[in-house]
Amino acid sequence: MTDFQPAPFFIGSLEPGSQQFDAWPEQPLLQSLEQGGLDWPSACRNGTCRTCFARLER
Repeated sequence: MTDFQPAPFFIGSLEPGSQQFDAWPEQPLLQSLEQGGLDWPSACRNGTCRTCFARLER
């Protein structure tokens, strides 16, 4: 039996390369990136060190 996973609220896209990942409003984007199999720089896991910062575009 598998756990039900609702459809993503957002679909994120990394540029360049157009890599896509599913995202939900109740979880951090870093977690969504990692669950999508994308390697994103991080260190502190809470945004304090700013390693994971990026520009968010519409």
